[in-house]
Amino acid sequence: MVALYCRKNHGRDVLLCSSCTSLLEYALTKLANCMLQPDKPVCSNCTIHCYIPQQREAIRRVMRFSGPRLMFRHPVISLAYLMKKKLRKKNSGSNTQPTVEHRAQHGSAHVNQ
Repeated sequence: MVALYCRKNHGRDVLLCSSCTSLLEYALTKLANCMLQPDKPVCSNCTIHCYIPQQREAIRRVMRFSGPRLMFRHPVISLAYLMKKKLRKKNSGSNTQPTVEHRAQHGSAHVNQ
């Protein structure tokens, strides 16, 4: 999604610009350190918003731009994402808060990194 956004908005063909590279690295770090893995909900349905406000707004812009366009480029991935999002929303009564075990393993300090 970031590559599509950068290509269309920053005119990059091969490499991402520095701001998009930073955003992608930030997002991948947050995902790798998520205490809700492996059952992490999609970010829009997550109860823990770990992105700092500036990065959260940046990733929101990327997703708003790239999401609809991704449907044409990668329809299978897009449909899988939408199905996962819908299922998670349907099961939103289930507890998406980190368990005591997750907190003990990962601590809560990395949530706002």
